Amino acid sequence: MSFLIQEATRTGVKPLIGMYGRSGSGKTMSALLLMRGLVGPSGRLVLVDSESGRGSLFADIIPGGYKVLNLEPPFSPERYQEAFEAAEAVADGVIVDSLSHEHNGDGGILDMQEDELTRMAGDNWQKREACKMASWIKPKMSHKKFIQRLLRCKVPLICCLRGEEKTHMIKGDDGKNKVVTDQFSSPLFDQRFIFELLLNFETVARDGKGGFVIPRKVTHPDLAAMIPKENEQIGIHTGEQIARWCAAPGTSPVKPNGKPSDDERKTLVTELWGIAKQVRGSEKGWNHFQKWAIEHTVMGEGDPPILEMTPSQLRFVIDSTRKILA
Repeated sequence: MSFLIQEATRTGVKPLIGMYGRSGSGKTMSALLLMRGLVGPSGRLVLVDSESGRGSLFADIIPGGYKVLNLEPPFSPERYQEAFEAAEAVADGVIVDSLSHEHNGDGGILDMQEDELTRMAGDNWQKREACKMASWIKPKMSHKKFIQRLLRCKVPLICCLRGEEKTHMIKGDDGKNKVVTDQFSSPLFDQRFIFELLLNFETVARDGKGGFVIPRKVTHPDLAAMIPKENEQIGIHTGEQIARWCAAPGTSPVKPNGKPSDDERKTLVTELWGIAKQVRGSEKGWNHFQKWAIEHTVMGEGDPPILEMTPSQLRFVIDSTRKILA
């Protein structure tokens, strides 16, 4: 059997993002704002809501609005998958809030394991102990199939998880044991799911306001610059930046000497110059076009000036401008 070895290039990706946090930390609103940025001002956004209709609370705040699919028990992996696929079929971006119910909600995998154990061993205590491991086989297989389906999502996906503080026993200075609570929360879900995410945030509240985030996983170093600073709330602009990065496939942005190709950049700038004439008018320079590009979400407020962009960034601006002007 022969193998093909070729130069690695970064291709476009559909972002899979996780958000978890305590109640009141701003998960739902943060996810909605972030997704609005990911799909654009006219993108179709669907929220799969397992929180008894609380996902509709922000309908009057999110620009462009969004649709809701209310998910009722049982919260089995199969039921979640059906809801997710129904949302994916009509959406440009999907939010699942909250995915934690698939783990510990009514009819979730914890309940499925308990039902399976009762089926196998009834009320026989000794038999239940012997069958405990085997009773996890079917629930875990169902969960695994559901997660694999999420990984094949055709649109941007944000999964919200509930967070809880964990407690520990430690020995104090006086030699006595005492209970301490973690400063930060831990997600209520399969911990291995975190490894699949492009980005994972813990949402926190500060001074009574939610929507501040602590990055817990950042897959690519380019994404680190797009994450809000400590005193900034996550929002639409964050999603716009991530969307542009995810949609900008191409070759590695650096050459072997560590610098972008000047010839390649000049060629792309010249190409963009020709396209941008339609909206630049007779004005010299790029100021007019950059203002137009920001208004049409081709560029973001924090993006570098045209003449300082990498080839991959220029390609994205070229492709986006062509689509809008077509």
